[in-house]
Amino acid sequence: MENQKQVIFYSISGSTIKKFLIVDCVIGPALYYAVKAISSSTLIGLAGSILGTEVIKKYFPFKSRKLKGNIG
Repeated sequence: MENQKQVIFYSISGSTIKKFLIVDCVIGPALYYAVKAISSSTLIGLAGSILGTEVIKKYFPFKSRKLKGNIG
């Protein structure tokens, strides 16, 4: 009984994956190219992309469904 191994299982919901794909993989590069085209600076485009995605994540939260019931 001393050599019991513990297994940790993480579950990622589909809405979390969808949120990541939409915000970080679609909107992020779009913001980068838009800001870069306006400012003609790669560094400003990078900063605008990072700040833009963080603002979207903070002020426009995506609603996630809560699971009901007990696990255990």
